[in-house]
Amino acid sequence: MYCHLSYIDVFKQVNAIQKLAKVEEKHSPSVAEMAAMIGDTEEHILESMEFGTNKSSCFLIH
Repeated sequence: MYCHLSYIDVFKQVNAIQKLAKVEEKHSPSVAEMAAMIGDTEEHILESMEFGTNKSSCFLIH
């Protein structure tokens, strides 16, 4: 089974940022703020968030 690792890695970073921000700042950062923190594009952040919530995101490669 193969999963797109960069999506998984970014999704994990986004989750960590959201959890930390809720504890420290009592709110989740915007997509733009997370993109700046991670050093990635807003589009990739959104794609990673969508990928991370989709249980069928992994697929088989022959």
